[in-house]
Amino acid sequence: METIQNIASKLSIEDITENERILVKCPSKISKSDQKSLKKIILKGGNEQTVYGSLILYVYYLSDEGVHELRKEGFFGYWKNDRDKIQVKKATSILLNHEKIIQLSEETKNYLQKKQNNAWLGQYFCMTQLEIDQMIKSHHDDRKQEFYNSQIIETSLLRELISYIDFLFMIRDKNATEDDIDLDDFASYPNEEVASAVSFLIYRYNNLIGIKNVNSNSFMDADYVLSDELESLILITCKFLRLREWEFYWDRYGYDILEDGCFYSPNPTLEKSIKLGYINTQVQEVLFFNNISAQLVNENYPSLFEYKKMLETHEDMASYLTIKTGTGFFERYALKNILEVFQHIGGSNAEKYYLYLEEIAVLRYMEKELVTPAQKLLERKFEEYATMKDAILFPRLFFLNRMHYQYILNHGGDTKAVIRSMGQMIHYSDMEALINTQIHDMKKTRNLLNFYTYQGGIYDIQYTPLLKIGDHYCCPTNICAVSNFIRNSIAYSYQMGKKSLFLENTGEDLEKLCADAFKQYPKLFRVEQGKKYQYKGHKGEIDLFVISDDILLFIECKNPFLPTNAFSMRTSFDYIEKATKQLNHEMQAFSDEKFQKIYLESIHIPYKKRILCSCIIMGNRLFSGYTGAGHSIRYIHDLLAFLKFGKINLLCQNRVIVKSIWKNEQFTVQDLKVYLSDDDSPSKKFQMGAMMPYTQKMSCGTHIVGFKTYKIVIPELKEEV
Repeated sequence: METIQNIASKLSIEDITENERILVKCPSKISKSDQKSLKKIILKGGNEQTVYGSLILYVYYLSDEGVHELRKEGFFGYWKNDRDKIQVKKATSILLNHEKIIQLSEETKNYLQKKQNNAWLGQYFCMTQLEIDQMIKSHHDDRKQEFYNSQIIETSLLRELISYIDFLFMIRDKNATEDDIDLDDFASYPNEEVASAVSFLIYRYNNLIGIKNVNSNSFMDADYVLSDELESLILITCKFLRLREWEFYWDRYGYDILEDGCFYSPNPTLEKSIKLGYINTQVQEVLFFNNISAQLVNENYPSLFEYKKMLETHEDMASYLTIKTGTGFFERYALKNILEVFQHIGGSNAEKYYLYLEEIAVLRYMEKELVTPAQKLLERKFEEYATMKDAILFPRLFFLNRMHYQYILNHGGDTKAVIRSMGQMIHYSDMEALINTQIHDMKKTRNLLNFYTYQGGIYDIQYTPLLKIGDHYCCPTNICAVSNFIRNSIAYSYQMGKKSLFLENTGEDLEKLCADAFKQYPKLFRVEQGKKYQYKGHKGEIDLFVISDDILLFIECKNPFLPTNAFSMRTSFDYIEKATKQLNHEMQAFSDEKFQKIYLESIHIPYKKRILCSCIIMGNRLFSGYTGAGHSIRYIHDLLAFLKFGKINLLCQNRVIVKSIWKNEQFTVQDLKVYLSDDDSPSKKFQMGAMMPYTQKMSCGTHIVGFKTYKIVIPELKEEV
C-alpha cells in the first residue's frame, strides 16, 4: 500500500469528484506519525498540489479536529499565508466544496466560510506591507547628505527610527488604557505597541536595505524624527500589526467576526479574563513598587535616583558631566565621566549592597511574578555565562544616562540636540569596557552584549535593543534603561530554544507554594504532590491532590511568563489546554467509584462519597476566571490570599480595594467550593460582572474593523479592612 505522503503528492485537485473514488487507495485509519507528516507538509508550504493534497487527506481523516489544528497554527490566517503561494481563499474553497468527501460540522464550515468572506484581509496585509516597504525605500533613495569633517555623511532611517522610539520612551509614559477606542489616532497606542511597530520597520529595513550597509558615521535628521511623515509611517505599521493580532485571536483563541467586521469572543469570560489580567497586573505592579520602594528606603538601600536629586541641587555637577558637540545637523549632547557618579550616590551603603534600591525592587517583583526564590533567580543562567544577576546590572549605566538626558531636556536643553543624542553610537571596545565596570567579568560582558544584539530575522527592540553597525553599537538609552531585562532575557532565551537554561524547577516552585497554602489547614486537608495513577491504559500524574472530608480537588499548576501580545499568549493558552486534558483524564478516572475506592485505600484514605473538583493554577493573572476550559482557573497569589486571609484584591477605579470573601471569620471547605465555582466566584461576582463592553475601531483601507473588549466599572464597591 502506498504511503500517505505519496498519495498526497499525486492528489490533483482537478481529479476530485463528489465521491470517495479518489481515496480508494488510502488506509482506513491514519497513524499519529502520518498525521504529523501531513501537517508538516501543509504548514511548510511548497508544491501546491502536494500541499492541497495533504490538506484534503488531513481533514478527511481528522475532520473538525484537523481544521482546528491548522487554524491554531495560522494556516488559515491571511496575516501569515499571503506572503507565499498557498492562498487562504483557495484552501477554504477546497474544503467547503467537497462535503461528500470531507465531513465537517456547521461550526467549522461557518469558520471557513467567514474566512472566504473576509478575503479582503489578505489584500490589506499584502498592500499595506508593500506600502510600508515603498516608504522605507523612498526614504532611503531620497536620504539627505551633508558635508561634515571633510566627508559626505548620509541620513539613515534606521537611526531615525531608533532615535524616535528612544525619545518617545523618555518623554511619554503610556500604558494601554481602556478608553483607547479610536485606533486611527496615534495617541491611542501604548509605548510597547509603538516599539513593536518600530521593531517591525527595522526588520523590514534590514530585509530591504540591510543594517550591514549602514555607515557608523550616518546621522539622523531630527526634523524628520519630529515630523508627521515618520509618525504616519509608524501609525500605518501600528494598525497593520494590531489587525494581525485581531485575526490571530480569531484563529488561535476561538474568537469570531461579525458581518460588520467586529471581532469578538463568543465566550465573554475569555476576553474579560485577558483584559482583567493585564489591568490587574499593571495596577498591582505600581502598588508593589510603591510599597517595596518605601520599605527599601527604610532599610537604607542606596538609590540610583539620588543622581537625579544631585543634578537638581548641584547645577555645577550637571555642567561638569555634560558637553555639547558638533554643529548644525550634528549638534548633540554627550556625557563624560559618568562613572564618577557612583562616587556620589549611596555613600558607604553603595559598598554594602551590590544592588541599588531600584534593582532590588525589580528582583523582588520578579521573584513574586515568576514564583521563584530571589537567590535562585539571581543564579539562573540564560546564556552560556550570563546570569539573571548580570541582567539586572546591565541597564544600570543606561538608567543614569536617561536621568541625565531628562534633566537636560527639562532645563532648557535643545530638543533636537537631545534627539540626536538618542540611539548613541559607541565603539564596541568602549561598550565592553563600560558594561564591564558593572559586571566585572569580561566573558559575561561579551556574552551579554552578544545576547542583547540583533542577529537578524524577526526583531523586537525590547528583547535585543542593541544594533551592531560596523564596529559600533547603536544603543537606545531609554529602551535599555526601562526594559525589564529579567523577564525579557528569560522570554528571549525561551524563544531561542534555550529552555533548559532557566526552566528547571519553576513549575515545582509553584506547586510547593500552592501545596503549602493548603497544608496550613491540616485538620481540613490532606495534600499529595505528584501522585501517579493509571486508568484504562492512560498513565498520568496529578500535580496536587487535595482531599477533604467531602471533596477531592485535582490541581494542575502551570507557570508561563506573562505574555506581551496575542502571539506570545499562545504559551499560556497551550498550558491551559494541556492542563485541561490532564484534568479531564483525572476527573474521568476518579468518577469511576471502583477505581476511586481502590486508589484512595492505596494511600490510606477511607473511601466515602465526595464531590470532585478541579482547578488550574496559573503563575500569571491572564485567564483567571475564564470558564471555557471546563475547569476553574485561578491566579496563584489570589489563591494564597484567599486561603490565608479570606480576602482578595479587587480593582476599583484605578485603585485596589480588599474584599472579604469567607462567609464567617474562620475558613471552611464550603468557602473553597464557592471560590472555585465559575458561577459564584469572587472574580465573576465583583469584577467580571462589573465589566462593560466597548468597541475599539480603526479604518483599514476601505473597511472599518472593530474589536469588542471590556472596561471595569465598579463604583459600588467600598473598601474593607
